[in-house]
Amino acid sequence: MNALTARVALNTLALPAGATLGVTGGAGAFGGYVNPACGRRGSSCGRRRR
Repeated sequence: MNALTARVALNTLALPAGATLGVTGGAGAFGGYVNPACGRRGSSCGRRRR
């Protein structure tokens, strides 16, 4: 479910290449899926631990 949520979120945001997305609590499962997905799309993902 976390992988599906990450994919839907990135599709909905439609970030342009070079954009940065901040993910609070990104060290968890969601961050583990969204970070590599951002990289494949040409964006970067800044993860922040709580």
